[in-house]
Amino acid sequence: MSYLLVDEYQDTNACQYRLVQLLTGMRAMFTAVGDDDQAIYAWRGATVENLGKLTTDYPQLKLIKLEQNYRSAQRILAAANSVIAHNPKLFDKKLWSDLGAGEPITVTAMDGDEQEAENVAMKISASRFERRALWKDFAILYRSNHQSRVLEQALRNLKIPYTISGGQSFFDKVEVRDILSYLRLVANDEDDPAFIRAATTPRRGIGQSTLQTLGQYAASRGLSLLAAVDESGLEGQLAARQLEPLRTFAEFIRRIQWRAGRGAQKASEVKSAEPAGAILDDMLGAIQYERYLYDTLEERPAQTRWQNVLELISWLKRKAEEDGFTLFELVQHVALITMLERGDDEEPDAVKLSTLHASKGLEYPHVYLAGVEDGLLPHLGKDDEDTGDAAHAAEALAVRIQEERRLMYVGITRAQRSLHLSWCKKRRRAREDIVREPSRFIEEMGLGSAKVVEDEATKAMSPKQRFDMLKALLNKSS
Repeated sequence: MSYLLVDEYQDTNACQYRLVQLLTGMRAMFTAVGDDDQAIYAWRGATVENLGKLTTDYPQLKLIKLEQNYRSAQRILAAANSVIAHNPKLFDKKLWSDLGAGEPITVTAMDGDEQEAENVAMKISASRFERRALWKDFAILYRSNHQSRVLEQALRNLKIPYTISGGQSFFDKVEVRDILSYLRLVANDEDDPAFIRAATTPRRGIGQSTLQTLGQYAASRGLSLLAAVDESGLEGQLAARQLEPLRTFAEFIRRIQWRAGRGAQKASEVKSAEPAGAILDDMLGAIQYERYLYDTLEERPAQTRWQNVLELISWLKRKAEEDGFTLFELVQHVALITMLERGDDEEPDAVKLSTLHASKGLEYPHVYLAGVEDGLLPHLGKDDEDTGDAAHAAEALAVRIQEERRLMYVGITRAQRSLHLSWCKKRRRAREDIVREPSRFIEEMGLGSAKVVEDEATKAMSPKQRFDMLKALLNKSS
């Protein structure tokens, strides 16, 4: 091999370093591109020391610093430089830009994660109108996957399209889709995929051969699967033992539809529909989904999935109560604000939700960095627990903080024009409110007069007041 180019060299491990040595041989004709300040993958074996070893193993190596940044405004770069300066340096550098000073960086303190998510969603919605921007100009970045759930819910409440990377969407989780399949079928008899999923999860004696026969009969009659179940002609196609569970399931769905006000002819009939919360609780109990999880999974994953189901039901009930929705109206609302269908569009016009790790290498005009709190960013993990060796624990903590600081640096430098940080005084974890403090990295950013610590404007607002505030912002921007 004559020449070799290796990009993202700070992300290589010891074996890859040795492989480069073998490939380049004695001639050592290669170019390595790397940034020690963006070494954030130690947890998967990467070692930033590989960059430092290059100057020792290849003394003839020529070092070229690329310090001019073509992405971010100067205020953003100054904050990034200030943070990363607290780490030991392999190669000292200072990013600069000729794109102007840029907008002030904002820092917002919120009471809890739900308020934080609502605040971010409202700001993005208003900013899009004010700037005449696209949804895809905005990104919400966070340290851990579990943060995405409340952010997704807040975006859906405001009908803001989004895509997610670096983790699975809460609404794409198997257990969430299982429960939503029932609700989709309640709202739409024609939703055959929802019928198939709900009829077979949990298992209720409806097998593949039964569904295949039902599907063939429904197609021949031009009916949905749910409508075909009630046809007397189906009795000649299926044995009684196959037909019985189908009709039992269909009757169950019809009862929920009736209780939800589905098919009401008069406004008074819709108003007399039962509260959505009561129907949801009864439905969840009737299908025995919790028992199904514990029968089919080990205790730990079953517990995690059941908790997600409870989170979903809790959100649906809260949404119904806040907006006065019947179950039927609630399901229509949820269906309306589901994620955009991407089709052939590789880059849909949608807000990007991403973990900090998955955001590396990307850029966005406007970035909202959520959960900038000690214990979350920097994340404090098992290495910080008391091992009985104080010196070892202190060393492990220092190494961890350095990598977390590089992660913060990556997050800051994803922003092109504006950067907004938020942190919560309390964050909900496993049904407990954990008290939080602002991340040490905020102070290290050296924002000075550029920092705008905003009032917790939405902490005591009702849902209607939040909506009115958003409308006022949009009217002001129009």
